[in-house]
Amino acid sequence: GGGGGGRGRKRKHSEDGDMCEEIEMDPSIPVEADWYYPDTSVWGYTAGNMLGCDECGLWVHSGCSNLTRKDYDHISSGKHPIYSDEFLCRRCCQQRCHDLVEALRKEDKMLLFAIPVTEDVAGPTY
Repeated sequence: GGGGGGRGRKRKHSEDGDMCEEIEMDPSIPVEADWYYPDTSVWGYTAGNMLGCDECGLWVHSGCSNLTRKDYDHISSGKHPIYSDEFLCRRCCQQRCHDLVEALRKEDKMLLFAIPVTEDVAGPTY
């Protein structure tokens, strides 16, 4: 994260969103040179345009995450509407979604959401 090439940093924001400070990403997590394309200068696929997953610490290319340069800049500055508080790699995002669905399933004691609602069942007022 962080600006143009601060690969090892990510911004952390206060509860009110006004103040932010740069925090160091975990340096003990290895970053292998062959995990990215060292011979390319294409934006989004270089070491300078990577983000660290806040859950597992995996480094992800902005391009591999389908992020635009504008998205990357907004994430780095803490102004992205989704990823400013937390950036997750695909694996951690999928796990988080799975965990949320399972938690909701456990709360559904009356099995109201056990069967997906189709358009035929829902009708026009659903």
